[in-house]
Amino acid sequence: MRDNVLWRKLSHIILLLAEYLQIDMERALDLFYSTKTYQQLSDPRYGLQLMSDQYLLENVLEELREDTTKEIPLFEHTSGYVAPKTITGCVAEDPAGYNENVR
Repeated sequence: MRDNVLWRKLSHIILLLAEYLQIDMERALDLFYSTKTYQQLSDPRYGLQLMSDQYLLENVLEELREDTTKEIPLFEHTSGYVAPKTITGCVAEDPAGYNENVR
């Protein structure tokens, strides 16, 4: 049963990651499995299984922001629209032209 619950938690975090970054599920899966958060989540000694999905998503996003080897779109939600967040070493996509509104 424990494995089933963890599998659902992992699935939900990956769904949230794909939605937040506006990427496909396969890319979100690859990104998530490359994080330290995933490794620690898989190890019960760290206790991350007890944390909320949102908290874990924030950890994953922070890790991805710090990793300058990946080219990923990271967005910051502000004022009702999604504005690209500047990430050193990463390429932030601007699909809707929001950069014009951010100064």
